[in-house]
Amino acid sequence: MQPTVRDMMTGHVRTIPCNTTLAEAERILVAERLPELFVTDEEGFVVGVIPDYALVKLHLTDAEPPDGLETVISRRFLVIGPDSPLSVAARYLREHLHHRLAVVENRQLIGVLTRTRVLEYLTSAQELGEAA
Repeated sequence: MQPTVRDMMTGHVRTIPCNTTLAEAERILVAERLPELFVTDEEGFVVGVIPDYALVKLHLTDAEPPDGLETVISRRFLVIGPDSPLSVAARYLREHLHHRLAVVENRQLIGVLTRTRVLEYLTSAQELGEAA
């Protein structure tokens, strides 16, 4: 049986509400050593992501740092359902060159699937196939 996204996703995902200050978002990213933070609206629906590189880029500019998240939030992220086959997720990651997929069920973020987790599965499947 082919594994699903649910089988390989990471269930703990750090989110912040859209009214979080930029300083607080940065503090969380640094303190928790995260590659990104997902941003949710008042109803808990994912509206964007703040990648760590956006904050690095902000620090390297001469502009006055903004107060809100709008200048660093990206609305470009891929979403997949938890019961999708892992092969579909792998294809999305390959075709779109993203590092991770937001796993959403009933419009709520329930996990993240990274390219690393997909690679772990593909490597172990290949090793099992060679041993058989």
